[in-house]
Amino acid sequence: MPHIFFGGNQNKVYKRYFTKYFNESSSFLDISCYSFSQRECWINSLLEWRRPILSNENASNIYKCALFNELYFLSDGGTLWINAEDSEIDHFKKYGLFAYLEGHEYRMYNTYDVHFYANFALLQLWPKLHLSIQYHIVETIQFEDPETRLFLFNGKEGSRKTSNSVPHDIGDPDDQPWYKLNAYIIHDAKDWKDLNLKFILTVYRDYFYLKDLDYLKYMWPYIKLLMITVQSQDHDGDGLIDSEGLPDQTYDAWSVTGASAYCGGLHVATLSCVCKIAKILEDTECFEKYEKILSKAKKAYNDKLWNGKYYKYDCSNSDYNDSIMTDMCCGHWYLRSSGFDHEVFEKEKIKSCLETIFEYNVMKYANGKAGSVNGMKPNGSVDITSMQSEEMWIGTTCALASLMIFEGMNEKAWKTLEGMYNLLYNKLGLAFQTPEALMMPNVYRSLGYMRALCIWSVQYALEQKKEQQHN
Repeated sequence: MPHIFFGGNQNKVYKRYFTKYFNESSSFLDISCYSFSQRECWINSLLEWRRPILSNENASNIYKCALFNELYFLSDGGTLWINAEDSEIDHFKKYGLFAYLEGHEYRMYNTYDVHFYANFALLQLWPKLHLSIQYHIVETIQFEDPETRLFLFNGKEGSRKTSNSVPHDIGDPDDQPWYKLNAYIIHDAKDWKDLNLKFILTVYRDYFYLKDLDYLKYMWPYIKLLMITVQSQDHDGDGLIDSEGLPDQTYDAWSVTGASAYCGGLHVATLSCVCKIAKILEDTECFEKYEKILSKAKKAYNDKLWNGKYYKYDCSNSDYNDSIMTDMCCGHWYLRSSGFDHEVFEKEKIKSCLETIFEYNVMKYANGKAGSVNGMKPNGSVDITSMQSEEMWIGTTCALASLMIFEGMNEKAWKTLEGMYNLLYNKLGLAFQTPEALMMPNVYRSLGYMRALCIWSVQYALEQKKEQQHN
């Protein structure tokens, strides 16, 4: 089927990307013939691609199996690759528009807070498709859609998309993706604290990996616009972003107040990357401005959240403020993925955080046989504050393992991953339909979910560590 359309406007017809190379009227026959003619070449190429991973004696066999199997979602995730030869943007003309669903049950394309975890697969295997997502997101930043929406969490009304912000997603296939943004209606995405931060962190990570200076230059004006929005979310002037008692990030059922380990860490990491970009692009004014804010934010982050062993969930007076969060070091994880060492977050503190997470969230949760639960109380009981605090997320467990490898904790990384994937694949039979979340003993949520592609961040960490050792 060379042509597709969406529910919101069935008169608008899109061409699939293969129409750049194959006749639309006979594409099925042409593609079949071409595929048969290339069969041997493709098989050999696949074997060569897999060989170094399969021959790595330092990686577990369960990991190798899962690494390749999780790629199912890139073809089975409602994936779209559109011929955009008529676009005014050069990248789209050449590489097309790309989109994949958040999940089989969560019908939103390119959900950005989740793509932040999943994009390591695209970056390493099909980087131009990842950049197609990035170039489209940057086109949406200044876009504004005043259509009134009713948000389910608080019953309040708001506009569909505000300017100077990253959208939650680029639309629903039953509407008009790429044009009608933010199909998500649980919360108002403009209030979320992680979306803008995640886009900026991803841009700098892309630059570090791809060494594309033109890409960085293109993104810089938009990053500066986003940073205005980001800093407006610092409500007490300490340099650090604040939450207002809402679940205002990817954990959208787990409320957070004031400074938090997750969004605060993402913010400190983002400020660090903004300073790096400003220095690379010789923007002295921005560098000096954000260097000062970074200094304040780092102090506030440590003063408000460090308890001597790990970063607390948030700095509220709630009974869960001291929860141990699997994803507490997410900002540092992205910095490590971007060539940073421990210039921003102290090595001893990161090690203490990871040791604590492994001891509590991994080993005290099903005896280390079910991944890393999102939230654990210091007394060794699961945090049941919300549905999401007591879930184990496959993608964030992979992110944790990736960071452990960056920090030289390989044995703990494999232990964490093996418990999770043995449960998923061998006990629950959920291969090729990996859910977002599991809750003990045998409860799952949202089959066929994007975030599990984060297992490719583990491969990314292994390759980066190998490259560092050679250098």
